[in-house]
Amino acid sequence: EGSATAQQDDGNLVTHAFFRDITEREQVERALQESETRYRDLFKGTNDMIQSVKMDYRFEFVNSSWLAILGYTEDELADITIWDVIHPDELDHCQVMFAKVFEGTNPNIQTSLITKDGRRIEVRGNATPRYEDGKVVATHVFFHDITELDRSRAELERVNQELTLLIDNANAPIFGVDTDGNINEWNQTTERITGYSKNEVLGNNLVETYITEDYTDAVQAVLDHALKGVESNNYELPLYTNNGDRVLVLLNASTRRDVTGNIIGVV
Repeated sequence: EGSATAQQDDGNLVTHAFFRDITEREQVERALQESETRYRDLFKGTNDMIQSVKMDYRFEFVNSSWLAILGYTEDELADITIWDVIHPDELDHCQVMFAKVFEGTNPNIQTSLITKDGRRIEVRGNATPRYEDGKVVATHVFFHDITELDRSRAELERVNQELTLLIDNANAPIFGVDTDGNINEWNQTTERITGYSKNEVLGNNLVETYITEDYTDAVQAVLDHALKGVESNNYELPLYTNNGDRVLVLLNASTRRDVTGNIIGVV
């Protein structure tokens, strides 16, 4: 890269040329362009929603997943801001969040967006400020769509509440222990039969506290078998009541497992 000048010297035209070696600069610029292209291609192809928002809250860049999930086209981005896609219930929260990002923080985010056709979706992710010359000029936000996950979690919670209510109100005595034999379930019928309230017994060892001495070994064996996945049916189990009486119940010991199949106790 350079410049050239021409002048007359004794009637002859003389040209002076000045050059600078810009090979390295061009290599750096080319590398930056290639890097930016790779990152944009990567962002466009991911299933996560990615957006870059400028200080005026307009979009600098969004990827294809963002467009597909929210229902916009690239041409429509010029006519909207970030506030057009954030659910009205979350506007105050998100205004505070963006203010923090533009101050240079990197917060985690969980909020609600609204699609072009008015559907509410739940997202989770994080925001990262983008700097130029030491100043924040935009923020990159990476989102996961967790709408279905939240629905599944809410449904699981509803089912758990129904099962808890069913157990608590069942006509049969139902109680449970953890892997150490400590009581973690005690329904109303068990309370009525034994005279002990749920609050009194939770955390106490079933065999050591509420089983008659002549049955402790046998009952412990039933629990141990259930904790290994071997269930017992129609086993006669004597319990102590709070006034010292002995009550005989017919026991079915079932293995209790968590969602991954690990044994966590006995019911």
